[in-house]
Amino acid sequence: MVSNFITSIHHLRICAEYMDDIVRQAPGSRAAVLFEGYSKKIKWILRDISTYPYFNDEIRDGIKTEIASDPLTYRAIMERISLLAPAQRDLLELVIDDLIDGKQIKIEVDEQS
Repeated sequence: MVSNFITSIHHLRICAEYMDDIVRQAPGSRAAVLFEGYSKKIKWILRDISTYPYFNDEIRDGIKTEIASDPLTYRAIMERISLLAPAQRDLLELVIDDLIDGKQIKIEVDEQS
């Protein structure tokens, strides 16, 4: 459930970013007016989620951190992962598991390869 919750926040942020981009590209157009309204509604949803009174402070702070993060980073990471070989993806999965478990990761880059 936590993963779906965070993913939904990412999707809302990405959607708002693309709508804001339409507004930036064609200011004053009918599309800009329409999408500016939609963007405001999405931002209201995000604000409502981040202030939901039944969440404790830790959860609300985590939500606010996710909302404030770069919405396109998640997508960029996923695009790059698809370029890895299967063995590299398997290794990356192990590294991600260690990061989630709070382990410190040391990366050495071999410049001669």
